[in-house]
Amino acid sequence: MTEALLKWYNKKNPNADRESVGSFAGTVGLGCNVLLFGFKLAVGLFSGSVSIIADAVNNLSDAGASIVTMLGFRLARKPADREHPFGHSRVENLAGAVIALVILLLGGELLKNSVEKIISPDAVSFSAAVFVVLAGSVAIKLWMMLFYRRAAASVDSPTLLAASDDSRNDIVATGAVLLGAIVQAVFQIRIDGWAGAVVAVFILVSGFGILRDALSPLLGEAPSAELMQALEEKIRGYDGVLGLHDLMVHSYGPEHKFATAHVEMSAAQDPMYAHGILDNIEREVERELGVKLVIHLDPVETDDAALNQVREKLDAGVREIDPCLSIHDLRMARTHDHTNLFFDVAVPSDYRADSDQLRRFVEQKVREIDPSYYPVIEIDRNYHASIEE
Repeated sequence: MTEALLKWYNKKNPNADRESVGSFAGTVGLGCNVLLFGFKLAVGLFSGSVSIIADAVNNLSDAGASIVTMLGFRLARKPADREHPFGHSRVENLAGAVIALVILLLGGELLKNSVEKIISPDAVSFSAAVFVVLAGSVAIKLWMMLFYRRAAASVDSPTLLAASDDSRNDIVATGAVLLGAIVQAVFQIRIDGWAGAVVAVFILVSGFGILRDALSPLLGEAPSAELMQALEEKIRGYDGVLGLHDLMVHSYGPEHKFATAHVEMSAAQDPMYAHGILDNIEREVERELGVKLVIHLDPVETDDAALNQVREKLDAGVREIDPCLSIHDLRMARTHDHTNLFFDVAVPSDYRADSDQLRRFVEQKVREIDPSYYPVIEIDRNYHASIEE
């Protein structure tokens, strides 16, 4: 049914973009959650079950989340303007944060009511209608989980993926309510308040998870390993590229990614020819990977035998300190009595060693190569792990 519904929508909207698909998924979720809320609320009020009412309110919060999702996708579709030159795609993340806050508020209130029910339990009337509604809810939420997941995969949407995870949590929560109903019907043990508390806890856990996933991109989370590997392999695949470092990716939403990189090429290479290669790399990366790339050219001396020898020894030396370290941008400036070595030591962004201490270790390695070398070292923190490490 999920595939059929998405195929129907794509057939009706052959030029649909990710925002359109997201709005459609939000509409489907809104309809399903309003339907579940109505049935559960009616059954909960009739039976006097706080856990069923809690589950109904959970569906109401999900309906509100669907509305915010639809609004978020609509606002994210707005084109770039003077105040927001990179577009409005991050509105989708803000929508997710709003959803999370609403869920947390509802979850806290429901937990309070459930605790009161545990302290002062009341008799609950269960009937066949209760079981039918709860079992049907589990089935609908299972379908919604699969639907959201399929829609999220089709447009690479973290918001829809969060909605899928929320539906999965709802399955567990409604299952807890159904278990409570069965236990009371069979064993005459009142665990309605406990079941309601379980539902509230799942609501809170879901809310914290959605809030974390919504805020992480806004805080500048690391790009995916798959994207970084694709970028590195693409850039290194061109003739004339000797090395790559300082590759950074900035995201302004799923469809707005920008990257910068330093690419090493032979200093003997004609600069116009090298510039043409870099232009080709930038264009192909944007066309194939959807990333707006800007490259800085680092000329490398390749015909200086002494420099090449020092580079090999120095690179081996820093890797003896730590295998995750590497060097780049090595230059030599010879004087009458010593030689200045200028280079950067690349370290991972989460490297915990003290920079001054690391600099002293590297200086020792330089002295082991030649005591007349005077190192000028820059500690350069990478923002990703190289695929070569």
